[in-house]
Amino acid sequence: MPCHAAVSIDELCLEIERGAGAAIVCEEALTPGAIAQLRSVIEQQPPWSDFPLILLTVGGRVTAESERLRELRQPLGNIFLLERPIRPETLLSTLEIALRGRERQYQIRDQMQQYARAQDALRRSEKLAVTGRLAASIAHEINNPLEAVTNLIYLMRGSDNPSQVHKYLAQADQELARVAEIT
Repeated sequence: MPCHAAVSIDELCLEIERGAGAAIVCEEALTPGAIAQLRSVIEQQPPWSDFPLILLTVGGRVTAESERLRELRQPLGNIFLLERPIRPETLLSTLEIALRGRERQYQIRDQMQQYARAQDALRRSEKLAVTGRLAASIAHEINNPLEAVTNLIYLMRGSDNPSQVHKYLAQADQELARVAEIT
């Protein structure tokens, strides 16, 4: 399994920011300052992220100190505790579980991104549809008075009565003013 051995908490935090799948940390490395650094980096992760941290703890019974450390590391979130000495199979199995969980998180992230892209495409499509309906409505509203003007011109050509022609011209003017108002 590819891995990177970080020699400091700073380096571990950098690897987490770069997209590490999981981290294995010895309990002794988690000083209050280190916990604060890790917490800061983990809190900056995206909402879909639940970074897995495998913590190798000292074997033995529960003490006041171990309880204090548990309280300190609680804000780190997704912690797997493994008591030392640890069998290699146990460590490998725990790491595989953590990485499978992390992989599912990335799949959820990808699905969320795909959903967001689909929503954007749908929004753009709806805007185009509304624009198309608006354009069709405007075209219809403009066409009605133009048809009326066409009919009035036809009637004027067939009329020998000058007063009737003036009446048709007045109506044509009204229809053209209506087109101008619509546009």
